[in-house]
Amino acid sequence: MASTAKTTAPATNLAAKTATAERLVQIVNSTAQIMRQLKDSSHSAVISQLPKELQGKAANIKNTGKLLYQMPAVVVAMDSHMDNALSSASHLGKLKDSLMTEVETKDSPAS
Repeated sequence: MASTAKTTAPATNLAAKTATAERLVQIVNSTAQIMRQLKDSSHSAVISQLPKELQGKAANIKNTGKLLYQMPAVVVAMDSHMDNALSSASHLGKLKDSLMTEVETKDSPAS
C-alpha cells in the first residue's frame, strides 16, 4: 500500500502540471488571437469580443492611452514655462531694487 501512495502522488502531480500547461496554452492562444484581432479588426468588433468587465473599461483604457501619449509634450511645455518663470524671477529682484531706488530718491529731501 505504501508503494501505491508513492506512485499516486507523482501521477497526481503530473496531472496537475498537465492541466496547468493546457490552461497556459489556452491563455497564450487567446492573447495571441486578441492581438491579431486588435491589429486586423475595427475597434468596436474587438471590444464586443472582450469580457464584459473589460468592455466597460474600454473608454477609460483608451483615454488613459491618449493621456500617456500626450504626457511627454505636457512635460516639455511645463518645463518651458518653469524656465520662463525662473528667468523672470531673477528679473523681479532687479525690478524691485530699481523701484526701491526710485522711491528713495523721490522721498529724499532735495538739497
